[in-house]
Amino acid sequence: METMTLWNKVCETNPNETKAVSYGARKFTAIDAYAQIMRATELWGPYGGKWGFADLKIWDSNEYVFMTATFYAPDKDDSGISFPVANNIKLDKDCIKKIITDTLTKALSFLGFNADVFLGKWDDNKYVADMKKKTTIPKGFVPPTEEQKKAMKDMLADAGKVNPGKYLTSKDAKEFKLTELNSDQFAARFDELNKEFAK
Repeated sequence: METMTLWNKVCETNPNETKAVSYGARKFTAIDAYAQIMRATELWGPYGGKWGFADLKIWDSNEYVFMTATFYAPDKDDSGISFPVANNIKLDKDCIKKIITDTLTKALSFLGFNADVFLGKWDDNKYVADMKKKTTIPKGFVPPTEEQKKAMKDMLADAGKVNPGKYLTSKDAKEFKLTELNSDQFAARFDELNKEFAK
């Protein structure tokens, strides 16, 4: 759905941008706020331009500091969306920085940023393992096709290579396992082995 375009683009969380936090018996996953800011900057430009807080007010009362603001960001047609946000935290020497950062994280979450954390998916060990595997893949990586994989398997079988482990690296890229090669590297390795077995 078109209405989910932004959400789907930003909903998954890189494990390298999280940390486990414990408060007594309560445990949860905290998101690196600056990773969120960087992602929003990639999409919309610097904070304070097309996105950020307007009409920000901060005040304190007794042991708490309070904040209200309007969060704004571009819509799909660049016309802009905005909504009110509010927060409060305990007073300390870093409370202003904390309340702005925490409120920004909450505001971005309403647009889908790191939604998998807020939806509780990070309580599922399998989901976390899948995300760790996914984030080790280089940006723009194009994996081999199923046809390429089958052709490689058939070639190794035809050549009588019952233990293909030693054929899983390329002579010019020994740090790559066959399963880590991109489509072009895989094709090159296929040709390399095909010539070798034809001798």
